[in-house]
Amino acid sequence: MTVVFSSSPFSSFVLDSSRHRVTVSPAGSMERSTKAKSGSSFFERVLKGLKSPFRRRRDEEVVEFSQSEMEDFEPGLLGASPPPPEASFEDVPEEKQRKRKTVRSFFHKCNKTIRNLFLCGGQDRSRHPSPEPDHKDHEGESSLLPQEEPLISSDHYHPSDLELEDLAFECGYDYERLLGEGCYGSVFKAIHRADRSKKAAIKCITTYGVESYLEVDGEPRPVLAEVAMMLRLGTSCSSIIKLHDWMENDVGFILIMEVPDQSMTLQHYLDNCGSIDGGTASRFRHQLLDAVTHCFSHGIFHGDLHLENVLVSESSLDLKVIDFGCALAIEDEPFESSDYHGNEIFCPPEIDDQPTFFAEPAYVWCLAAMFEKIMKACETNEWCYIIRLCLARDPADRLRLDQM
Repeated sequence: MTVVFSSSPFSSFVLDSSRHRVTVSPAGSMERSTKAKSGSSFFERVLKGLKSPFRRRRDEEVVEFSQSEMEDFEPGLLGASPPPPEASFEDVPEEKQRKRKTVRSFFHKCNKTIRNLFLCGGQDRSRHPSPEPDHKDHEGESSLLPQEEPLISSDHYHPSDLELEDLAFECGYDYERLLGEGCYGSVFKAIHRADRSKKAAIKCITTYGVESYLEVDGEPRPVLAEVAMMLRLGTSCSSIIKLHDWMENDVGFILIMEVPDQSMTLQHYLDNCGSIDGGTASRFRHQLLDAVTHCFSHGIFHGDLHLENVLVSESSLDLKVIDFGCALAIEDEPFESSDYHGNEIFCPPEIDDQPTFFAEPAYVWCLAAMFEKIMKACETNEWCYIIRLCLARDPADRLRLDQM
């Protein structure tokens, strides 16, 4: 048997197994069929070898190993060894857990890189979905090849837990758990690797080329509107979630924000707390009004203000307004009603009645709707008069923010 190894464009090594010698010959003297051998044949031989790990070639025929030869192998190689005893991941020291996550993340990246090289030619599939399959194919054949399978569905793409672990690692954090998923992103809780006392909520926003971008002082180019809004708000208001850091990668944007301890949404709190006292209700009302006033004074309309987008800390009862993904810059008002993408339950009526709307009366309506929910949990009628004035169907008849 003769095997040809091509080490360069100018020469080839010829191994003659029958004579046990190696000769070197110019590449030009090799036959054209030898030149045409592609890398795929190499992988086919590797795959064939993996399928038959206990076979060897002798004089061009396949010979099975004898029983005595098989006994020379370690039991683990034959698959006969008993499974190792189960161990709980919690029993492993924290330092080893972090090392294992680091190693797993490394091999996951290697696997993803190799898959991209050999399946999709190095293209970024996460940003460019593959075209819809053509159903006019031959009988029994699939119209969508494995390498053409899109990672983004017709709805929205959400990263897997392993991908979120990779993102956390790149940010200097260790992934802890998923907090929630929305139309354009996922939010998970993470712990800083260097300082274990620091925790953060990391939001991964996948961009599809249809998002809004705004100019921000100090940035060389426009940034995602949600990032721009949070940078404009700053960190002076305690009732608005703080943005610690942000970055852009090849998939979208990553936002590193504060995460309140032992927090839940205000909707969940009101549904499960039974009834609340008047002091707690008044505290919630003033914090919400403070957050909205801060947003309005900084030229930002939240665009999706409702009870699910407000966090409450169980211990301190502090509120945090979150999720500025639907926010609009007030300097652009009047807004087109079609630009409103907020919660339908807390949607001001002018969104449906008129082609345009303004930020302040819309804010007043949303706040009044939230106050009404809080008032019902408090079992009081103290705010009824103010709420009725704020829920007037005509925006011109409502109170202003400074009158609430």
